[in-house]
Amino acid sequence: MLARALASLIWLGATIGCGEAPAPQPAADSANTAETTTGDAAVAPDAASADHGQAGDAAGPETAPGPDISGDAGADAAAETSLDTADVLDGLAEIAADAADTADAADTAVNDSSDQDVATAEVGDNPQPDVAQDAGQDVAIGPPKPEPAVVGPAVAVTEQLLHKAPVAFAAAAQGALVLAQAGTQTLIASDPELPPVQLGGNPGTAHAVAVFAPDQLLVASNTGIYGVVKSKLLISPLQAVVGGPPLALFVHAAAGKPWLWAVANTGVWRHDGAVAQPLQVQGQDAAALADAIWRAGPDVAIDASTGQPKVGGKSTPAVWLYLQGAVHALVVSGNTGKLWLDEPIAQGLDLRCDGAGHVWLRASDGTVHRRNPDGAWQWLALPEAVTALVARPDLPMAALQTASGLWLHQDGVFFPVTASGGWNLRDLTATGALVATGSNGLARLVPGEVKPPPPPSWAATVEPIYKSRCANCHGPTAVTVKLQTAQLWQQWYPKILIQLESDAMPLLPPKLNAQDKALVKAWGKGGFAP
Repeated sequence: MLARALASLIWLGATIGCGEAPAPQPAADSANTAETTTGDAAVAPDAASADHGQAGDAAGPETAPGPDISGDAGADAAAETSLDTADVLDGLAEIAADAADTADAADTAVNDSSDQDVATAEVGDNPQPDVAQDAGQDVAIGPPKPEPAVVGPAVAVTEQLLHKAPVAFAAAAQGALVLAQAGTQTLIASDPELPPVQLGGNPGTAHAVAVFAPDQLLVASNTGIYGVVKSKLLISPLQAVVGGPPLALFVHAAAGKPWLWAVANTGVWRHDGAVAQPLQVQGQDAAALADAIWRAGPDVAIDASTGQPKVGGKSTPAVWLYLQGAVHALVVSGNTGKLWLDEPIAQGLDLRCDGAGHVWLRASDGTVHRRNPDGAWQWLALPEAVTALVARPDLPMAALQTASGLWLHQDGVFFPVTASGGWNLRDLTATGALVATGSNGLARLVPGEVKPPPPPSWAATVEPIYKSRCANCHGPTAVTVKLQTAQLWQQWYPKILIQLESDAMPLLPPKLNAQDKALVKAWGKGGFAP
């Protein structure tokens, strides 16, 4: 947008110098667009509603919610490895404020669009090209150029090595947990001091992870949708409804309610936790939608009288797509969606959305395009070409990678990350840590000061292991060694460790896994917390 404004100024100066200026082109009449969706676009689908009938017979059977993972050891580890996200974000915000004070010149270059409509059009409209022409004579204005990014001071990170082997895929799971694939193994990594938990099952090659609820972790792969159930990957009931392998799987909150979205060659599906229904997108077929990049993102402002996007309109939930060389906002009403063209940008490679209301597009020329909360787009260039970009809609930050290293973005400022080289950016955790892979394995890079997690306790960690694996033979009425209290465990602790390490105990299978053994050791190392 800035580049177009500069081009217009140069053209205006040229025409004044020639003694004449052409009449301004009339603006496109938005009243000629097709019928729009209603302003209240976040209507939850119901199997018995009229909207269900609009979907036709393709709605398919109802499905149960995604598989539970309650009782999984990874869930306990997530609580124990939670990081202070607020401290990380507050620290970056304070640094960003200082850096922004020295960047007034860059700030004034941003177009003030507070009194203008967002430059959106219904898909199918032909936006007017921004080409300046004098009467019978072209004006040479040169190619537009991106703005230089505002760069702040370096941010230090703590590198936590979670797995010491090559990793092909890695993505954030619940909290600070990371799901990864190494060879034929699918792992959940939680802490540098604990071995990752290996998940059973054969899900194929994973490409996306979705946390639908605190206890529902779903994995999308080239063979289907899988749920993590008690350390096993099982095919999800949703896969039978979707049909083909998922191309995209993500969670989008609308009107305070989470929706699981699945995009496949068979169509687009939304799951509210009870029923999965197909979504009909006006003017688009399944093949075109399958080629798009889909992301959960910020609301879009909709004018109540016209139903069109407009600054100052009603905040309406939207899903964002990069489709056919442009960024679009998808507004849903019932089981029908309408696409709005938001910004044509050629050669886009990846689309992301953060929790600060930004929509990001990484372009093939190494620049990034950022849509600000007011609807204005900026074209930005870092000192080097951007090769990777990640963000998540529940964090007001983004992370990027260039040839020389990693970057964090917050409050309009880009911060270089001080870390050892060789890391490839993969994702952001819910706690604000960067997920990275490299020749050293899998790492979590935590900005700022890291507070170590509390040591395992008897009540939260060891007693559940005792009750599930030891109580039948070592309860209060046992004729063998009694181990029903923390004090008894401390008394017998050295011998317990020997029995566990040799797999002599538990006597009956299954034996304790490496994660549980490590937790018992950490309990003693941490001072036998009650």
